[in-house]
Amino acid sequence: MKIGIIGAENSHTAAIGELLNIRKKIKGVSVDYVWGETDRLAKIAARQGRIAHIVKHPREMLDKVDAVIVDHRHARYHLKPVLAFVKRGIPTFVDKPFCYRAAEGKEFLRIARKHKTPVTSFSALVYQRSFLRFAEKVKQAGRVLAGAMYGPCDINDKHGGVFFYGIHLVEMAVIAFAAANIGFLRRPLALWERGLLLAVAVGMASHLMLYRLPSFIIGIGIFMLVLRPRGFAENAPVEGGN
Repeated sequence: MKIGIIGAENSHTAAIGELLNIRKKIKGVSVDYVWGETDRLAKIAARQGRIAHIVKHPREMLDKVDAVIVDHRHARYHLKPVLAFVKRGIPTFVDKPFCYRAAEGKEFLRIARKHKTPVTSFSALVYQRSFLRFAEKVKQAGRVLAGAMYGPCDINDKHGGVFFYGIHLVEMAVIAFAAANIGFLRRPLALWERGLLLAVAVGMASHLMLYRLPSFIIGIGIFMLVLRPRGFAENAPVEGGN
């Protein structure tokens, strides 16, 4: 299987090349083509990942690869470059986060379904051994009434703000706690609940900056209001994971 990568500003491009071309972790799979945002970035990724071919435009890969990866840092640039590949039925991996606007992501997936093209995107952190151990502890703990994840998240990041690293936290939270008996995660959210949880997310994303500490406190308060009808003091918190 020959893979092409669109984007070279991200360290992931060279890392994927190293994994498949140098360490040969998957037999018969290689990264053969790369397109970079600049010639310099493309050459660096190609050298570090031993990627044989640099193309001047992503479309040059269309008839040469069996699968494609898009690997920009900002999700705003993820979907448009691989649309032509999806329409050809070429399996596509979109690096995190999948998209920058939900409407764009939904339309992209509609096109993928129409052409029966496999498309995926996910945070690699959910496959870490430490996280898997933590998720198993949550699953075995019985009914969980509240949970929180924390980690790097900058709402002012130039690569998309909260979406850039926030996806790691969101995906870990959904996978770890959706398996537990948390009522509001096991049914579609009402519109008011979505609004409240959005306020929580914004508050928690801002808590590292002291002048925004009130936002964090308000966010935690709202989180408690959402879960309070299901009780708060029945279960002790589960500890573990990184």
